[in-house]
Amino acid sequence: MNNSARYGNIVNIPIIPSHIHTTTTHAMPTVLLLRGKTATTIKGLDSDSSTADPAAADPYEHAFATQGYRAVFLPVLEHALTNVDALEPVLRAGPHGFYWGIVVTSQRAVEALKVAWEACCDDTAFLISPTARSWLGLPLFAVGDATARAAAALGFTPLASSSGTAAVLADEIIAYHARLAGMATHPARSSLDGALLFLTGDKRRDVLPAKLRAAEIRVEEMMMYRTQGVGGFDAALKRCLEEDVGGEGRFDWVVFFSPSGVDVALEQLKALTFRDEVRVAVIGSTTGDHFALKVGVGEADVVAERPDAESVVKGVVETACAEFCEVSDASSKKADEGTGRALPIPKHNSFTFIKPYSPNFLRTMTTHRRVTIVGSGPAGHTAAVYLARANLAPALFEGMLANGFAPGGQLTTTTDVENYPGFPDGISGPELMVKFRAQSERFGTEIITETIAKFDLKAKPIRMWREGFEDQADPTDTTDALVIATGASARRLFLPGEDKYWQNGISACAVCDGAVPIFRNKPLAVIGGGDSAAEEAIFLTKYASKVYVLVRRDKLRASKVMAARLLKHPKVEVLWNTVATETLGDGSLLQSLALKNVVTGHTSELKVNGLFYAIGHDPATQLFKGQIDIDEDGYILTKPGTSYTSVEGVFAAGDVQDKRYRQAVTSAGSGCAAALDAERWISEHFEEN
Repeated sequence: MNNSARYGNIVNIPIIPSHIHTTTTHAMPTVLLLRGKTATTIKGLDSDSSTADPAAADPYEHAFATQGYRAVFLPVLEHALTNVDALEPVLRAGPHGFYWGIVVTSQRAVEALKVAWEACCDDTAFLISPTARSWLGLPLFAVGDATARAAAALGFTPLASSSGTAAVLADEIIAYHARLAGMATHPARSSLDGALLFLTGDKRRDVLPAKLRAAEIRVEEMMMYRTQGVGGFDAALKRCLEEDVGGEGRFDWVVFFSPSGVDVALEQLKALTFRDEVRVAVIGSTTGDHFALKVGVGEADVVAERPDAESVVKGVVETACAEFCEVSDASSKKADEGTGRALPIPKHNSFTFIKPYSPNFLRTMTTHRRVTIVGSGPAGHTAAVYLARANLAPALFEGMLANGFAPGGQLTTTTDVENYPGFPDGISGPELMVKFRAQSERFGTEIITETIAKFDLKAKPIRMWREGFEDQADPTDTTDALVIATGASARRLFLPGEDKYWQNGISACAVCDGAVPIFRNKPLAVIGGGDSAAEEAIFLTKYASKVYVLVRRDKLRASKVMAARLLKHPKVEVLWNTVATETLGDGSLLQSLALKNVVTGHTSELKVNGLFYAIGHDPATQLFKGQIDIDEDGYILTKPGTSYTSVEGVFAAGDVQDKRYRQAVTSAGSGCAAALDAERWISEHFEEN
């Protein structure tokens, strides 16, 4: 990033005269803003939305407009709060002896804090307690003025100087910590034995916590929100080019606001030949470094060191003026009467923003790799770690709601994981997958948040098409070796109310969830009539007070041995010819099921605190059928004891080939096996570079 122009607080932006903007194709330079879908201002935390200030609605669009640019906003990311319920008990317990400060690097983190804080403050006793006052008195470290203002609106105490980037903020925290540690009589000095409470998202970068830990400052991270790409971004981009840019299919600048935005948007931009060259502005050096890494050559033209409109616009305008304009001695002495600023004089007759050495990252091309992983669960990420450590530079396509799940797979829908080694106190599924992902990235895995929608496994190299480009002749990607780790999804009935109580009383894995506290010594229900249902019901008897098995027919499909074991168990009651029609609860946890007898039509209510589906799984193999050997249930067949499939150079790992165990730890193990098999196969078929 050495050659990029960096911009902090604005001083004087040179106004570009309107005649300089005129080109033969469009009259006004256009800037594409790739930001999050949600508004940057959190309702109720910042300035009054009714203000007459034209910058209030969108400060970036307003700031660019004042400089003669047309700004087009295109949502690229969306955010969802998560684990807020886990923050509330932390706040109620108080910071005493545990925390000496709070870190928030985005307004999404403050929004999560707001939800948990207001839930605590609904209790008047907490609101007036010393605990609440202790939290509000802690130093709060924020990235960006808007984030700091949002926290201050809740009553917290942000430091006077809110940093523009996480890296700068880390340095300020270290300096503050050192100053406080040197004040022997300061009342807050003893609290430094505690940790910083870092409210973060699932895409956070390591720079801030890594710096703090290197300085021996304890950091406790809590993931409070998830970030993912907006669905249908490629279609929205095409519409933007057709409608918002006057049908010319071109713009002059792209502004990336975060590394996650780069991950989502860059590949789609590459695939559209609407402009030979554009310029790139990014917010923060972390985003700039990530952009340079993804592009491979070149770097961003502008790096704004603060997350505000003025810094970005200053960089864009000054970069343009530096190359295409010059300030004459006369104009520098005689400022424009209307603005008080010197007017630049054009060096060229047109203002086309073509920079000969800027990265030509928008050109259509097929990307080839030695090895690619498809799937982002434990199997996929374990394979990535092993392949990356073997210096094979793997790419992992984590998918965008592929197979119905967010990146991370089924575990992202699981609240508590208590049987994965290394976490004696348990860990939430989303947090576990964040750690998997971070470890993959640490060793150099290229993680791509897109879905591969079409494969040609017979071709050499293997050909792949990303979602949205299935109809084009040339593939978007090719690979010599492929690890398929696309997983399987449990079949569900999607009863009325089910989404509300999923993982809050409803599960599809008794072995995974049966031992969690909400099910212990409680009546539970299992839906299914095969061997899996019998096994799950018998397993649940270890924890439940009673287990009801709901069977649609008048007999079990399970084997005679399993059926006999089930029917003679004293804790099991089978309800024949019975189906569940609705899930009922208190809005938080499941409390009962509405039932119907399919023979008599009689309806009833069954008091249970847990419902477990055991009606089978659907492996994500639709895209591979006809190209690779698959069994009658849809699972990929592998050579016994290996991950080798029927196709040379293709390996399978995890639940996509495992119909028996279906556990996170066994998936991780098979991911390791697939990586080792792929590494050996590559070494046998390709010379080292």
